Amino acid sequence: MNVLVAGHTGLTGAFLVDQLLENPKITRVLTWGRRPLERQTEKLVHLGFMEGSNPQIPSVSIAFCTLGTTIRKAGSREAFKDVDVRLVSDFAHFARQCGARYFVLQSSVGADKPRGNFYLSCKAEAEKLCASLGFEGVYIVRPSILGGRRSEFRFGERIGLALMRAMNGLIPKRYRVVEASTVASAMVGLGLSQTPGVWIKESEDLADLARLAS
Repeated sequence: MNVLVAGHTGLTGAFLVDQLLENPKITRVLTWGRRPLERQTEKLVHLGFMEGSNPQIPSVSIAFCTLGTTIRKAGSREAFKDVDVRLVSDFAHFARQCGARYFVLQSSVGADKPRGNFYLSCKAEAEKLCASLGFEGVYIVRPSILGGRRSEFRFGERIGLALMRAMNGLIPKRYRVVEASTVASAMVGLGLSQTPGVWIKESEDLADLARLAS
């Protein structure tokens, strides 16, 4: 089984690729985006920002999308939307052209009730778009704040994560820190389930899904 991944250089995406490469059910992992991963293996193929159908691309069964940025990192609201909506849209359409029947999207807690929040409104827009493209199965995960060591050092974020972990018992389950590796495991399990329909999994569901997938 071949799978397609976008957002592979991000926090969740890197865990996702590792788990897919280790899974015996997966024949090949194709990555779509600007930068390839440093690791090299025959099972991993980087496509770049390829568009449209191409006879050289093997057909894929499942597409995984962990694309996302922050408004601060993007530099503006418009640049943020370019990644979190337009680039997600481009990838989803490309996945359909590659034959993907199932699509797994990392969204965000709160995307069901954006209430004028620009970040969450973009996440909600991306969810609706992916669910409308005719995939046989669409699986949307809405994690809370992600835990895990990022490639770039963010002092304030690390302090915030430490404080939130210390207060986990006082925070509703939906808003507790969830490890990026857990999110990745849940996404792999959902994709491999190949269950028809549109399925939305909130942050408090992901640990149980990850355990079932392992």
